[in-house]
Amino acid sequence: MSRLAPLFLLLGLACSGATTPEEPPLEVEPPPTLPDLPVPEVFGVLADGSGHCLTTERLLFECQAEGGKWISLCVSASFPEPASELQYRFGPKGAAELVFPEDPTLWRSSFRWGKVAYARSEAYELTFEQDGYKYVVFDQDTLGTELDHGSGVSVRKDGKILPTVGCEQNKKLAMDNLESVLPELR
Repeated sequence: MSRLAPLFLLLGLACSGATTPEEPPLEVEPPPTLPDLPVPEVFGVLADGSGHCLTTERLLFECQAEGGKWISLCVSASFPEPASELQYRFGPKGAAELVFPEDPTLWRSSFRWGKVAYARSEAYELTFEQDGYKYVVFDQDTLGTELDHGSGVSVRKDGKILPTVGCEQNKKLAMDNLESVLPELR
């Protein structure tokens, strides 16, 4: 028999549909299951450029205020990591009149967060002080409903309440998430 005979025999078997004896299948162990890792919390949503937040930032709160001005709380995509940014911006689109803090990486020492409970509603508040003025960005909702009791910014100077700037078109979002990353109001 020639040395090519086993090869021709195998080719003949393959063409005729016959099979060669099968080897037992290899037993493969399933990959080990990984433990469920915590999903990092995402703060806000990507900004769409309608207010002061850039499209590379996320917004925690944004609304068009009375008179066509915008109130925006903008955060970097890495928020709340140590080098992340949070900044309040107020004024006409493209020309913010008030930006706080000037260095947005100083947000941890610049802002306070609070939740105020009323009889049938609650409000989330973010406060900061600059040049003797106290600013309170607020969002108030009726408990157990989607009803909005108002959002905007109230300002005080020397204990006197100045006119509140209210939101007309509201895009309020994730101010409640700030509870876990900012010091509480006292």
